Amino acid sequence: MARPSKFLEKSYPYLVVLLAKRGDKELHKHLLRSEEILKSLCELALNLVLENVQLTAAEKHKLRKYKKEILQLIRTRDLKGKYNLLTRDQQGAGLVSTLLSIGLPALASLLFTKK
Repeated sequence: MARPSKFLEKSYPYLVVLLAKRGDKELHKHLLRSEEILKSLCELALNLVLENVQLTAAEKHKLRKYKKEILQLIRTRDLKGKYNLLTRDQQGAGLVSTLLSIGLPALASLLFTKK
């Protein structure tokens, strides 16, 4: 990822909250209702799929488990479909926390490096 979009820069603090508060389902649903958060998660997923972000073999292996869901998230046009995909009940770490745990460190390194 050469330089993150202004959109991702603006929503970065909210994505950090989403990752930090993994167990709070109500907070997740509330934040995911925001169009900006949904679009920034999709952009993050797209950058991971296009390999614009350097990933280790272990991170690629973690993402492989959610390949179908990530591609569906990228392809879905309507926000309601994206919201439904991201708020499904899941056992253990879900799609959102996996995307954020892998994508946010790479995004942070790009945002907070000196120009």
